[in-house]
Amino acid sequence: MENQKRKGISGYIWILIILLVIWGGIELFGKDKVSQNNVPDNTTVNTTIATNTVVNITGSGNEPGWYISISGNADSANTSLIVDYADSTFTGTLGRTWQENYDSEFQFRGSLSPSATSTINSDKDFIVYFKKENCIDPAGRTHEYSVDVNMHSEKEYKGCADVN
Repeated sequence: MENQKRKGISGYIWILIILLVIWGGIELFGKDKVSQNNVPDNTTVNTTIATNTVVNITGSGNEPGWYISISGNADSANTSLIVDYADSTFTGTLGRTWQENYDSEFQFRGSLSPSATSTINSDKDFIVYFKKENCIDPAGRTHEYSVDVNMHSEKEYKGCADVN
């Protein structure tokens, strides 16, 4: 009788173990992966620029004065760049370059065309590099990113940027 009781209890233990394994499998594979912030794993809160996301980035600097706006799909974003105290304006699309981690730095590259009234009259290649670090503009405002705009290795513009 004692022997049958042990077999019965060990049977219940095996059933319990099997149920726990099945439940664990459902929990592990049955749900979308979600981080602790309830945000899907392919994004992070705030400033990560994931594939096929819409971006709205603005940046500016002084000496000489310049302004950039990048908006639209991160892989092919509409860009407007005003440089040299509005002597030249460029428009077109820049594409985000592949990088392993977009949390701390990222860049856009491409060729932009000058407007008819620009003092520069040919298309230029641009690299716009963003780095996540506190940046204080001349007016004392704090921005989350610094930005470096490189125009075809001819000129470089440095300033601060915001990613919305």
